[in-house]
Amino acid sequence: MEAMKSFFFYKPFLYLLLFLFAEKVLLIPAVRERFTVASGVDFDVHAIEGEEELSRKDQKQIWVFGTSRSVPFGRTPSVRDIQETPGLNQEQREQLERHRIYSFSLSASIPVVFLHHYLYLREKGYRPDLVWIEVSSFAFNENYSLRRSYIGEVSPDAFIMRHLDRYPPRFLKEWLTARLFVGSIFPPTVQDDSTRFMNKAFNPLAVTRTSMYRPVARTLRLEKDRSAEEFPDLSSDSNYRALLQRVYGEWLFSDYTADAMALDSLDYLIAELEKDGIPFVLWTPPVHQNFTRIEQESGVERPFTSIVNRLRKGDRRYVRISTDSMQCRLFTDESHLADVCYTELAAILIDSSK
Repeated sequence: MEAMKSFFFYKPFLYLLLFLFAEKVLLIPAVRERFTVASGVDFDVHAIEGEEELSRKDQKQIWVFGTSRSVPFGRTPSVRDIQETPGLNQEQREQLERHRIYSFSLSASIPVVFLHHYLYLREKGYRPDLVWIEVSSFAFNENYSLRRSYIGEVSPDAFIMRHLDRYPPRFLKEWLTARLFVGSIFPPTVQDDSTRFMNKAFNPLAVTRTSMYRPVARTLRLEKDRSAEEFPDLSSDSNYRALLQRVYGEWLFSDYTADAMALDSLDYLIAELEKDGIPFVLWTPPVHQNFTRIEQESGVERPFTSIVNRLRKGDRRYVRISTDSMQCRLFTDESHLADVCYTELAAILIDSSK
Protein backbone atom coordinates (compact mmCIF):
# COMPACT_ATOMS: atom_id res chain seq x y z
CA MET A 1 0.00 0.00 0.00
CA GLU A 2 2.82 2.40 0.92
CA ALA A 3 4.52 1.60 -2.37
CA MET A 4 1.34 2.47 -4.27
CA LYS A 5 1.01 5.76 -2.42
CA SER A 6 4.61 6.59 -3.21
CA PHE A 7 4.03 5.76 -6.87
CA PHE A 8 1.01 8.04 -7.14
CA PHE A 9 2.88 10.78 -5.29
CA TYR A 10 5.81 10.66 -7.69
CA LYS A 11 3.73 9.98 -10.81
CA PRO A 12 3.37 13.68 -11.82
CA PHE A 13 7.11 14.15 -11.42
CA LEU A 14 7.80 11.11 -13.58
CA TYR A 15 5.55 12.51 -16.30
CA LEU A 16 7.35 15.85 -16.05
CA LEU A 17 10.73 14.16 -16.36
CA LEU A 18 9.56 12.19 -19.38
CA PHE A 19 8.23 15.38 -20.97
CA LEU A 20 11.48 17.24 -20.35
CA PHE A 21 13.48 14.29 -21.69
CA ALA A 22 11.38 14.20 -24.86
CA GLU A 23 11.81 17.95 -25.28
CA LYS A 24 15.60 17.68 -24.96
CA VAL A 25 15.69 14.83 -27.46
CA LEU A 26 13.92 17.14 -29.92
CA LEU A 27 16.95 19.44 -29.71
CA ILE A 28 18.86 16.85 -31.75
CA PRO A 29 18.53 18.10 -35.37
CA ALA A 30 17.92 14.68 -36.94
CA VAL A 31 15.19 13.90 -34.38
CA ARG A 32 13.60 17.33 -34.68
CA GLU A 33 13.43 17.03 -38.48
CA ARG A 34 11.76 13.61 -38.41
CA PHE A 35 9.38 14.03 -35.48
CA THR A 36 8.29 17.69 -35.68
CA VAL A 37 7.14 20.09 -38.41
CA ALA A 38 10.56 21.82 -38.42
CA SER A 39 11.99 22.10 -41.93
CA GLY A 40 15.59 21.36 -41.02
CA VAL A 41 16.85 24.28 -43.12
CA ASP A 42 20.20 25.58 -41.84
CA PHE A 43 19.95 29.35 -42.30
CA ASP A 44 22.20 32.13 -41.01
CA VAL A 45 20.26 35.40 -41.09
CA HIS A 46 23.49 37.40 -40.73
CA ALA A 47 25.28 35.74 -43.67
CA ILE A 48 25.42 38.60 -46.17
CA GLU A 49 27.26 38.05 -49.43
CA GLY A 50 29.36 41.05 -50.40
CA GLU A 51 28.82 42.80 -47.08
CA GLU A 52 31.88 44.97 -47.75
CA GLU A 53 29.82 46.79 -50.41
CA LEU A 54 28.11 48.61 -47.54
CA SER A 55 31.36 50.50 -46.91
CA ARG A 56 30.97 52.40 -50.19
CA LYS A 57 30.59 56.17 -49.90
CA ASP A 58 30.09 57.12 -53.57
CA GLN A 59 26.27 57.00 -53.37
CA LYS A 60 23.61 57.48 -50.72
CA GLN A 61 22.44 54.15 -49.34
CA ILE A 62 18.85 52.95 -49.10
CA TRP A 63 18.28 49.85 -46.99
CA VAL A 64 15.15 47.81 -47.65
CA PHE A 65 13.53 45.48 -45.11
CA GLY A 66 10.64 43.31 -46.21
CA THR A 67 9.41 40.08 -47.74
CA SER A 68 9.62 38.61 -51.25
CA ARG A 69 7.85 41.77 -52.45
CA SER A 70 10.97 43.74 -51.50
CA VAL A 71 13.56 41.15 -52.59
CA PRO A 72 13.71 42.50 -56.21
CA PHE A 73 15.24 45.73 -54.91
CA GLY A 74 18.39 43.67 -54.41
CA ARG A 75 18.81 43.48 -58.19
CA THR A 76 16.67 46.29 -59.60
CA PRO A 77 17.17 49.03 -60.65
CA SER A 78 20.50 48.47 -62.38
CA VAL A 79 22.42 51.33 -64.01
CA ARG A 80 20.89 50.44 -67.36
CA ASP A 81 17.41 50.28 -65.83
CA ILE A 82 17.80 53.84 -64.59
CA GLN A 83 18.98 55.01 -67.99
CA GLU A 84 16.49 53.12 -70.16
CA THR A 85 13.25 52.55 -68.22
CA PRO A 86 10.48 54.48 -69.99
CA GLY A 87 8.21 56.86 -68.14
CA LEU A 88 10.76 58.33 -65.70
CA ASN A 89 11.46 62.04 -65.79
CA GLN A 90 14.98 63.42 -65.65
CA GLU A 91 14.76 64.32 -61.97
CA GLN A 92 13.74 60.75 -61.08
CA ARG A 93 16.65 59.32 -63.08
CA GLU A 94 19.07 61.65 -61.32
CA GLN A 95 17.62 60.76 -57.91
CA LEU A 96 18.02 57.03 -58.64
CA GLU A 97 21.60 57.56 -59.82
CA ARG A 98 22.45 59.28 -56.53
CA HIS A 99 21.24 56.29 -54.50
CA ARG A 100 22.30 52.68 -54.16
CA ILE A 101 19.65 50.29 -52.89
CA TYR A 102 20.48 47.29 -50.69
CA SER A 103 17.73 44.81 -49.88
CA PHE A 104 17.88 42.72 -46.71
CA SER A 105 14.48 41.23 -47.47
CA LEU A 106 13.64 37.54 -47.20
CA SER A 107 10.78 35.64 -48.77
CA ALA A 108 7.85 35.22 -46.38
CA SER A 109 9.68 37.17 -43.67
CA ILE A 110 8.30 38.77 -40.49
CA PRO A 111 9.19 42.13 -38.86
CA VAL A 112 11.48 40.79 -36.13
CA VAL A 113 13.84 39.65 -38.91
CA PHE A 114 14.06 43.29 -40.04
CA LEU A 115 15.25 44.10 -36.52
CA HIS A 116 17.82 41.25 -36.57
CA HIS A 117 19.36 42.71 -39.71
CA TYR A 118 19.32 46.36 -38.69
CA LEU A 119 20.88 45.78 -35.25
CA TYR A 120 23.58 43.57 -36.77
CA LEU A 121 24.46 46.05 -39.53
CA ARG A 122 24.62 49.02 -37.16
CA GLU A 123 26.83 47.03 -34.79
CA LYS A 124 29.21 46.47 -37.73
CA GLY A 125 29.37 50.23 -38.24
CA TYR A 126 27.25 50.54 -41.39
CA ARG A 127 24.71 53.32 -41.71
CA PRO A 128 22.01 53.99 -44.33
CA ASP A 129 20.79 57.37 -45.53
CA LEU A 130 17.22 56.14 -45.94
CA VAL A 131 15.24 53.01 -45.01
CA TRP A 132 12.19 51.51 -46.70
CA ILE A 133 10.10 49.19 -44.51
CA GLU A 134 7.55 46.95 -46.19
CA VAL A 135 4.19 46.60 -44.45
CA SER A 136 2.37 43.58 -45.92
CA SER A 137 -0.74 42.21 -44.24
CA PHE A 138 0.30 38.54 -43.94
CA ALA A 139 3.47 39.43 -42.01
CA PHE A 140 1.27 40.83 -39.21
CA ASN A 141 -0.93 37.75 -38.87
CA GLU A 142 -0.30 35.89 -35.62
CA ASN A 143 -1.48 32.68 -37.31
CA TYR A 144 0.62 33.06 -40.47
CA SER A 145 1.92 29.60 -41.41
CA LEU A 146 5.67 30.37 -41.53
CA ARG A 147 5.79 32.64 -38.50
CA ARG A 148 7.07 29.84 -36.26
CA SER A 149 9.85 28.98 -38.68
CA TYR A 150 11.19 32.52 -38.59
CA ILE A 151 11.18 32.54 -34.79
CA GLY A 152 12.52 29.02 -34.33
CA GLU A 153 14.89 28.61 -37.29
CA VAL A 154 16.11 32.11 -38.15
CA SER A 155 16.66 33.79 -34.77
CA PRO A 156 20.41 34.45 -34.21
CA ASP A 157 20.66 33.13 -30.65
CA ALA A 158 24.10 34.40 -29.64
CA PHE A 159 23.39 37.85 -31.08
CA ILE A 160 20.06 38.08 -29.27
CA MET A 161 21.71 37.11 -25.98
CA ARG A 162 24.11 40.05 -26.35
CA HIS A 163 21.29 42.49 -27.14
CA LEU A 164 18.36 41.40 -24.98
CA ASP A 165 17.47 45.00 -24.12
CA ARG A 166 17.00 45.87 -27.81
CA TYR A 167 14.33 43.26 -28.50
CA PRO A 168 10.64 43.45 -27.49
CA PRO A 169 9.68 41.31 -24.47
CA ARG A 170 6.97 39.50 -26.45
CA PHE A 171 9.56 38.28 -28.94
CA LEU A 172 12.01 37.28 -26.21
CA LYS A 173 9.29 35.25 -24.52
CA GLU A 174 8.44 33.34 -27.73
CA TRP A 175 12.08 32.92 -28.68
CA LEU A 176 13.05 31.58 -25.25
CA THR A 177 10.03 29.26 -25.20
CA ALA A 178 11.05 27.95 -28.61
CA ARG A 179 14.52 27.19 -27.30
CA LEU A 180 13.40 25.57 -24.05
CA PHE A 181 10.37 23.72 -25.41
CA VAL A 182 10.88 22.78 -29.05
CA GLY A 183 7.47 21.11 -29.25
CA SER A 184 5.73 24.41 -28.44
CA ILE A 185 6.81 25.96 -31.72
CA PHE A 186 7.25 22.82 -33.84
CA PRO A 187 4.33 20.49 -32.99
CA PRO A 188 5.33 16.82 -32.91
CA THR A 189 4.51 14.74 -35.96
CA VAL A 190 6.09 11.90 -37.89
CA GLN A 191 7.61 12.88 -41.22
CA ASP A 192 8.69 10.31 -43.75
CA ASP A 193 11.63 11.01 -46.06
CA SER A 194 9.48 12.39 -48.89
CA THR A 195 7.59 14.76 -46.56
CA ARG A 196 10.84 16.03 -45.05
CA PHE A 197 12.25 16.57 -48.53
CA MET A 198 9.17 18.55 -49.60
CA ASN A 199 9.15 20.66 -46.42
CA LYS A 200 12.77 21.59 -46.95
CA ALA A 201 12.49 22.10 -50.71
CA PHE A 202 9.50 24.43 -50.47
CA ASN A 203 10.71 26.38 -47.45
CA PRO A 204 11.71 29.84 -48.75
CA LEU A 205 14.78 29.79 -46.53
CA ALA A 206 16.16 26.86 -48.52
CA VAL A 207 16.70 29.01 -51.61
CA THR A 208 17.18 32.44 -50.05
CA ARG A 209 20.45 34.30 -49.78
CA THR A 210 21.18 37.93 -49.05
CA SER A 211 23.60 39.55 -51.49
CA MET A 212 24.84 43.11 -51.83
CA TYR A 213 26.14 42.58 -55.36
CA ARG A 214 23.96 44.15 -58.05
CA PRO A 215 23.66 43.16 -61.71
CA VAL A 216 24.46 45.71 -64.41
CA ALA A 217 22.21 44.30 -67.14
CA ARG A 218 18.80 45.66 -68.06
CA THR A 219 15.86 44.08 -66.20
CA LEU A 220 13.55 42.61 -68.84
CA ARG A 221 9.97 41.43 -68.86
CA LEU A 222 9.81 37.69 -68.28
CA GLU A 223 7.51 35.26 -70.04
CA LYS A 224 5.56 34.68 -66.82
CA ASP A 225 4.90 38.41 -66.30
CA ARG A 226 1.31 39.36 -67.12
CA SER A 227 -0.85 42.45 -67.14
CA ALA A 228 -3.70 42.66 -64.63
CA GLU A 229 -6.23 41.86 -67.36
CA GLU A 230 -4.50 38.58 -68.27
CA PHE A 231 -5.32 36.92 -64.95
CA PRO A 232 -8.45 34.75 -64.69
CA ASP A 233 -11.71 36.28 -63.51
CA LEU A 234 -12.12 35.39 -59.85
CA SER A 235 -15.90 35.71 -60.06
CA SER A 236 -16.42 33.25 -62.91
CA ASP A 237 -13.68 30.65 -62.39
CA SER A 238 -14.48 28.58 -59.28
CA ASN A 239 -11.41 26.34 -59.62
CA TYR A 240 -9.13 29.36 -59.80
CA ARG A 241 -10.82 30.90 -56.75
CA ALA A 242 -10.42 27.65 -54.80
CA LEU A 243 -6.72 27.55 -55.71
CA LEU A 244 -6.13 31.09 -54.47
CA GLN A 245 -8.02 30.34 -51.27
CA ARG A 246 -5.69 27.39 -50.61
CA VAL A 247 -2.48 29.14 -51.61
CA TYR A 248 -3.13 32.55 -50.06
CA GLY A 249 -6.20 32.32 -47.84
CA GLU A 250 -5.06 29.29 -45.85
CA TRP A 251 -1.30 29.83 -45.99
CA LEU A 252 -1.17 33.56 -45.31
CA PHE A 253 -4.46 34.68 -43.79
CA SER A 254 -5.84 31.74 -41.81
CA ASP A 255 -7.72 33.03 -38.73
CA TYR A 256 -6.26 36.51 -39.26
CA THR A 257 -5.31 38.07 -35.93
CA ALA A 258 -3.11 41.13 -35.42
CA ASP A 259 0.31 39.97 -34.23
CA ALA A 260 1.36 42.05 -31.22
CA MET A 261 4.91 40.68 -31.46
CA ALA A 262 5.23 41.83 -35.08
CA LEU A 263 3.95 45.30 -34.17
CA ASP A 264 6.33 45.51 -31.21
CA SER A 265 9.25 44.45 -33.42
CA LEU A 266 8.52 47.18 -35.93
CA ASP A 267 8.11 49.72 -33.13
CA TYR A 268 11.55 48.73 -31.82
CA LEU A 269 13.07 49.07 -35.29
CA ILE A 270 11.48 52.49 -35.77
CA ALA A 271 12.75 53.57 -32.34
CA GLU A 272 16.28 52.57 -33.39
CA LEU A 273 15.96 54.52 -36.64
CA GLU A 274 14.65 57.61 -34.86
CA LYS A 275 17.44 57.37 -32.28
CA ASP A 276 20.01 57.16 -35.10
CA GLY A 277 18.38 60.04 -36.99
CA ILE A 278 17.73 57.94 -40.10
CA PRO A 279 14.65 58.80 -42.21
CA PHE A 280 12.36 55.95 -43.22
CA VAL A 281 9.27 55.23 -45.28
CA LEU A 282 6.64 52.63 -44.40
CA TRP A 283 5.05 51.26 -47.54
CA THR A 284 2.59 48.62 -48.71
CA PRO A 285 3.40 47.06 -52.11
CA PRO A 286 0.93 46.77 -54.98
CA VAL A 287 -0.78 43.42 -55.50
CA HIS A 288 -3.22 42.13 -58.10
CA GLN A 289 -6.92 42.82 -57.46
CA ASN A 290 -7.58 39.07 -57.14
CA PHE A 291 -5.18 38.93 -54.20
CA THR A 292 -6.96 41.90 -52.65
CA ARG A 293 -10.27 40.04 -53.00
CA ILE A 294 -8.85 37.03 -51.14
CA GLU A 295 -7.62 39.37 -48.40
CA GLN A 296 -11.08 40.86 -48.05
CA GLU A 297 -12.81 37.48 -48.01
CA SER A 298 -10.36 36.29 -45.34
CA GLY A 299 -11.33 39.13 -42.99
CA VAL A 300 -8.01 40.95 -43.32
CA GLU A 301 -9.11 44.46 -44.24
CA ARG A 302 -10.36 45.77 -40.89
CA PRO A 303 -7.57 44.46 -38.60
CA PHE A 304 -4.88 45.39 -41.12
CA THR A 305 -6.25 48.92 -41.41
CA SER A 306 -5.95 49.20 -37.62
CA ILE A 307 -2.37 47.92 -37.83
CA VAL A 308 -1.44 50.51 -40.45
CA ASN A 309 -3.11 53.32 -38.50
CA ARG A 310 -1.06 52.41 -35.44
CA LEU A 311 2.19 52.26 -37.40
CA ARG A 312 1.69 55.59 -39.17
CA LYS A 313 1.08 57.57 -35.98
CA GLY A 314 2.67 60.99 -35.66
CA ASP A 315 4.53 62.24 -38.71
CA ARG A 316 5.71 58.84 -39.95
CA ARG A 317 5.67 58.59 -43.73
CA TYR A 318 3.44 55.84 -45.09
CA VAL A 319 2.46 55.13 -48.68
CA ARG A 320 0.21 52.41 -50.07
CA ILE A 321 1.15 51.96 -53.70
CA SER A 322 -1.34 50.88 -56.35
CA THR A 323 -0.56 50.03 -59.94
CA ASP A 324 -3.30 52.53 -60.84
CA SER A 325 -0.68 55.20 -60.18
CA MET A 326 2.04 53.38 -62.17
CA GLN A 327 2.85 53.07 -65.85
CA CYS A 328 4.30 49.58 -65.36
CA ARG A 329 1.40 47.29 -64.42
CA LEU A 330 2.79 43.79 -64.75
CA PHE A 331 2.60 41.00 -62.18
CA THR A 332 4.61 37.80 -61.77
CA ASP A 333 1.68 36.33 -59.84
CA GLU A 334 -1.27 37.68 -57.85
CA SER A 335 0.97 38.61 -54.93
CA HIS A 336 4.02 40.07 -56.69
CA LEU A 337 4.71 42.96 -59.01
CA ALA A 338 7.03 42.02 -61.90
CA ASP A 339 10.74 42.82 -61.45
CA VAL A 340 10.68 45.00 -64.54
CA CYS A 341 8.41 47.45 -62.65
CA TYR A 342 10.77 47.97 -59.71
CA THR A 343 12.71 50.85 -61.23
CA GLU A 344 9.52 52.89 -61.37
CA LEU A 345 8.59 51.63 -57.90
CA ALA A 346 11.96 52.80 -56.54
CA ALA A 347 11.42 56.23 -58.07
CA ILE A 348 8.00 56.48 -56.41
CA LEU A 349 9.42 55.54 -53.00
CA ILE A 350 12.26 58.04 -53.28
CA ASP A 351 9.71 60.73 -54.15
CA SER A 352 7.65 59.64 -51.11
CA SER A 353 10.63 60.11 -48.80
CA LYS A 354 11.05 63.82 -49.55
